[in-house]
Amino acid sequence: NCTQKSSLFKTCITQNFLWPWWSYLSKNPKDRHKCQIIARMLTGVYIWDTKSYRSSYCTLCEDNQLNTVEHFLLVCPGLNDERKILWEKLACLIPQGLLSDMLTLRPSDVVKLLFSGLGGKYLPEFTNIYSAIANFIYDMHTKRSNRLET
Repeated sequence: NCTQKSSLFKTCITQNFLWPWWSYLSKNPKDRHKCQIIARMLTGVYIWDTKSYRSSYCTLCEDNQLNTVEHFLLVCPGLNDERKILWEKLACLIPQGLLSDMLTLRPSDVVKLLFSGLGGKYLPEFTNIYSAIANFIYDMHTKRSNRLET
């Protein structure tokens, strides 16, 4: 299961995906906890539920899918209602052309694009988009954790 958890790490760290988040964090220290969750997901040390990591498979849906960042952020039917609301908040800030391109990508590629800060280079003019991405990821993490506790 270590491979599953670290696949995002292998892809993202080799492509310097943490760089935009360090730059964003230096200018937005109030988002420290959100960036911490992002870094944990990127480095493969994300805790999959609040009690302990118990299952390789998602317990929020009946699709028998692996517990992955991609699954809970973009695919899990058990989080569809939450995702729809949070995605709409994010989507309204992403430039239309980029959003249209994102919607044609596989979920794994959308996750990589989000975690890369939309390309791996920090752009100050995208600060509101980085904030929205951090909010989306953190809020989905929180919604998932809350659902697992019930």
